[in-house]
Amino acid sequence: MVLLVLLTITALTLVRGQSFDPNKAGPQSWDPASVGTNTTTNTTYNNPIFTANVGDPYMTRYSVNGDEWYLFTYSTNDNITLRRSRALTDNWDHQETRVVFNPDSRGQDAGQPWSTDIWAPEIHNISGKWYIIFTATPDFDNPPPLQDAACPINCTPFYCLGLLELVGNDPMQYQSWRKYRDGCVFHQNSKEKVFATGHASFTTSPDGSENYIVYHAMTTAEPPADIYRTVRAQKFTWNDDGTPNFPLAENGPFPVPSGQKRQVAANERSLTGRFDEHWQGLT
Repeated sequence: MVLLVLLTITALTLVRGQSFDPNKAGPQSWDPASVGTNTTTNTTYNNPIFTANVGDPYMTRYSVNGDEWYLFTYSTNDNITLRRSRALTDNWDHQETRVVFNPDSRGQDAGQPWSTDIWAPEIHNISGKWYIIFTATPDFDNPPPLQDAACPINCTPFYCLGLLELVGNDPMQYQSWRKYRDGCVFHQNSKEKVFATGHASFTTSPDGSENYIVYHAMTTAEPPADIYRTVRAQKFTWNDDGTPNFPLAENGPFPVPSGQKRQVAANERSLTGRFDEHWQGLT
């Protein structure tokens, strides 16, 4: 099976990691947000699964005390926000949220390597401990030449995903990687009005039997200056040679992921007894 690496290089940034416990609560506990309108039935869902204007989605599935959960994060530019749900595709607009990293870019954290342009966070469980890995810069105004030469992020509807395959033994050596040169492996679908498909992450259905690509996209080929991207998810399969077989980017309706039960919006259910009352914080 091919090790998937789908990356977009946007700027020179610092990669930084922070550890955390997603199951602890406290001063910055999970917030039962009540925004958005997306809904899911017992049998189908539609894209987008998160209707807010965000990019660079990353979703991962994990188990705790026998329950299956999903953690979801995305670029906000000035903090790291997590959402969590027991469903992959159900109503992310309404799920619990928590800001887990919020630097004071104009105050005590000004000039620090992690102070601003906080992009593309990822969530990983490494040796039983959770980490958030993200890119950042010490000064969003530095260096000006990059701003002068570059177009806005995702400025074209033809933005798409490429593929790297690990063919060597050491992933830290560039010689170990092979780039597929047959064009994009996941791209726009103008018939469905899905443009600028990008920055994918991968997860599985609640029962682990299906694979899903989670990505951002626009709904117009000519976006306004403030580009509006939403988060989407679709099932994909594997070819006999171990390469991914991605679908066309579409809006649905799709069957819900295998093993998924219909969720109730967070603001409609009690959180009492569901979370610890002490927040562990970033360490």
